[in-house]
Amino acid sequence: MTFPDVRWGKPDGLFRRLIDKPMLLFMNSRIGKWIHRHLNWLDKILLRVSKGRINVAGPVGLAFLQLTTIGCKSGQPRTHPLIYIVDGAEGIVLGSNYGQTHHPAWTANLLANPNATVEVGAERFEVRATLIEGSRRDELFQRMNEDYANYEKYKATAAGREFRMFALRRV
Repeated sequence: MTFPDVRWGKPDGLFRRLIDKPMLLFMNSRIGKWIHRHLNWLDKILLRVSKGRINVAGPVGLAFLQLTTIGCKSGQPRTHPLIYIVDGAEGIVLGSNYGQTHHPAWTANLLANPNATVEVGAERFEVRATLIEGSRRDELFQRMNEDYANYEKYKATAAGREFRMFALRRV
């Protein structure tokens, strides 16, 4: 069974070409990272209401999903809007945490409990996460960075932290 690829806009569309460079500069600034981290609540609402087609970034042609994990400390469900790519039957997500020096909480949640729920477009389904390492991780990081060039910039500010990457497969 394939993993859905739902995007708003085209990766090579006019809107993406017009805002790509200014957006990269802004999103890599301290204020841009702060705003992005604190607009997750709005992304969750827009993605849910629009069935995964609209988010705060605009029609930039990126694929977004909502990943719901179980908090490893709280035991409560935690939902995170994330950019993803499709690799065969799997969705691939990356824990960049906007280039901060610590891993995002959702990655620790998946390490503790790899069972999660994903919403992509109008679909909601259960997945099992697998940590990706080695050469496959390097190859997929390059593919993700081609889709969203901020990942390479985040890597430069993460003080040597290797971003955790997960393959999400339907169960």
